[in-house]
Amino acid sequence: MGLHHKICHAIGGALNLPHAGTHTVVLPRALSYNAGAVPQAMRVVGEALPFGNGDAIKGLDMLIIALSLPTSLADYGMREKDVDTVVRQVLQSEYANPMPLEEEKVRQLIYSCYGGARAAL
Repeated sequence: MGLHHKICHAIGGALNLPHAGTHTVVLPRALSYNAGAVPQAMRVVGEALPFGNGDAIKGLDMLIIALSLPTSLADYGMREKDVDTVVRQVLQSEYANPMPLEEEKVRQLIYSCYGGARAAL
C-alpha cells in the first residue's frame, strides 16, 4: 500500500484530482509494481476477486471495467506533462514500500495510470 498511497497523495496534492478516483486507477498498477515482493497478498487478493481466476491484477482490472469506472487519470484531467511532476513528488522522500522505488519504473507506472494501459506483471 505504500506506493499506492504515496502516488494518490502526490496526484491529489500536485494536480488536485479526485482522491477516490485516483485510487481506482492507481491500485492495480501499484499492486503490479509490488507483486514480486508480496506473493501471499497477491494470492489472497486473487482468490477474493470474482473475475480474475486467481490473478489479482486481472481481477482488479476486470472489476473496474465491470463497474464502468474510469481506467486512466486522463479521464480525470491529468495531462501527459504532469507525469514527471508526480514522479518527482513520489520520489521526493522515503516511504515504506515492499519493492524499492526505481525512478524509471515509477515513471512507467505513472504513465500507465495517465494513459490507461492495463496493469501487468
